[in-house]
Amino acid sequence: MDFLHSQQLTRLDGYYHRFMTAGTFRWGIGSLGAYTITVTPPRNPPTPEGASIDLQYDEASGLYVTTQTSININQEDYVLWHVETHAPGAPPFSIIGTDFNSRELADEDAFSHFFMLPGVYKYSVSGGGSQQGSIRVIQPMQADLPRTAQAHLVEISDRTSPNPETLAIIAGDTVHWDIICGTDLVIKSV
Repeated sequence: MDFLHSQQLTRLDGYYHRFMTAGTFRWGIGSLGAYTITVTPPRNPPTPEGASIDLQYDEASGLYVTTQTSININQEDYVLWHVETHAPGAPPFSIIGTDFNSRELADEDAFSHFFMLPGVYKYSVSGGGSQQGSIRVIQPMQADLPRTAQAHLVEISDRTSPNPETLAIIAGDTVHWDIICGTDLVIKSV
C-alpha cells in the first residue's frame, strides 16, 4: 500500500499553493528558508497559471535541494512543489513558507498523491473536525493498456465530508485534494 500523509511528503506527493496577494514570499524545505517567490499583480484579464518547483534529494548531504531559488509569478497563480528524483531511502519532507505550510493545509492549498499500488486507501481529514473518505485503486486491465494517467479531484471543506467521499481510480492515476475552506488540515491514511 502507498503511504498517504500530507504532513510527510514523498516522491509520490505534490504540494500546491495559490498566491492571492502580491508580494515577496520566503520558503524552504522543512523550515522557512531563503528561497523566494515574487508575486506581481494579476494579468488583465486574470488567467491563473502554474509554476513548478522541482526538488532533488542529494544523498551525499541528506538534504532536498532545488536550483529554483527565486521565481516570479502573478497573483492567482499557483506553485507546485514535487520531487524529481527517485533516490532510495529519501525521507519525507515539508514545504514551509511565509503564509503557507504543507504541514497545515488551508484555503488555496492542495495536496496530491500518485497512486502506484492497487488497494483501498481509507483516509481522514483532520483539523477543525474529522472527516473520512476512501480511494479504491484497481489494477488496469491488459486490454486497457497503454492508457493515459488521469487526475481526479476531491474537494475538502472543513467539517464536511470530502467531495466525493469515495473514489475509484486506476493504478497510475493521481488524486488532488483541493482545500476549499479550512485551516490546519491534515490528510492521512487511517
